[in-house]
Amino acid sequence: MMRLTDAPGLRIFGFHANINKAIRTNEYGQIAGDTYLATDDRWTFEDSDVTIKNGDVLHYWIYVQANGINHRKNNQRWTYSRKIIYVNTISLI
Repeated sequence: MMRLTDAPGLRIFGFHANINKAIRTNEYGQIAGDTYLATDDRWTFEDSDVTIKNGDVLHYWIYVQANGINHRKNNQRWTYSRKIIYVNTISLI
C-alpha cells in the first residue's frame, strides 16, 4: 500500500514499481495504478495481488497532478524490513 497525504488542488496520484528490479522512467512496472480520489485525507494505492517479503526492494516512481501541473518523482527506492522483537514474559503468582 502506498499513501500520500491530501493537498489542495491534488487531482491524480500514480504509482509504478518493480520488486527487486530497477524501474526505468515511464516504465509501467510490475505494480502500477492511478488513484483519482482521496479518502480520509489520503490518496491510497493498494494491490492485494502483490506480496512483499522481508528484504524486498521496491524501485518506483510516482506521479501527481496538482493545480493542473504534472509532477514526478523518479528513481525512488524502498526496502521492506520487518523487524521481529521477542520479549520474554514472566508470570508472577
